[in-house]
Amino acid sequence: MRYKLLLLALPVLLAAARPHTDPVVKSGPPAAKPAGNSSVFARFNLAPFWRMPANGQSDEAVHNGFFSASFQRLELVFTSVQRDATSPNIYHVSGKDRRYGIVRKFAGTFTLDDIRPDAAAVLLSDEYKRQAYVATGKFMLRETARPGDEAYGTFRGRLAADFSQLNNGRLRLNQQTANEKTMNGGFILDGTWKDAGTGAEVDILAKNGWAVTYQVLEDFDIGGRSPHISRKYTRVGWSSYWANDEWWAEKTVARK
Repeated sequence: MRYKLLLLALPVLLAAARPHTDPVVKSGPPAAKPAGNSSVFARFNLAPFWRMPANGQSDEAVHNGFFSASFQRLELVFTSVQRDATSPNIYHVSGKDRRYGIVRKFAGTFTLDDIRPDAAAVLLSDEYKRQAYVATGKFMLRETARPGDEAYGTFRGRLAADFSQLNNGRLRLNQQTANEKTMNGGFILDGTWKDAGTGAEVDILAKNGWAVTYQVLEDFDIGGRSPHISRKYTRVGWSSYWANDEWWAEKTVARK
């Protein structure tokens, strides 16, 4: 497994990811935007990279990650992603998350700061080596409290995505790249969750598809006909990774 990282190194990994975010300038004029940035934002609509597919298949809909230093499983589903009609770098998103077995609704924004060509964002297996791009920006997702809920809050942080444009004009999210900004492909949400009541913050990390298992969880066996997961991760929510559990619909669908 070329891109796996040790689970025990996750706190270091999270800290190492953040230097890629530009530092906040507290004084002086704002940094200049790259020339033609507005037209680039309008050219590429990245909403399908986050939005739940129309077929609703759970293996494509759920984006997995980690919540806090306990490595608790964090699951995100984006049921609606709409690009702003006047500001094409802003996406209005809503959906649901699940952690510690509790499902909460959220709504917020993805705000892109830049989209630019990047050779590191090319899909490693692409023999044609098409022009690849990396989109970077920030995200904010505010949870809605359930009745009696005392553990809801707001996700904030940076985002990045590797993608290419195919010959037919369609955009493709590039998995397994050499781009450190995305932790080697796909897209990443890297930041914190802040408790609405106490103000306490914990680190969070989420990635799409199989990327989180390839790159973070050392003991996954994802080959063969009967993949399994190490028992030491079942206590933090990973026991049903392959189950067809449509938790965002608040019902369980039997696996075929």
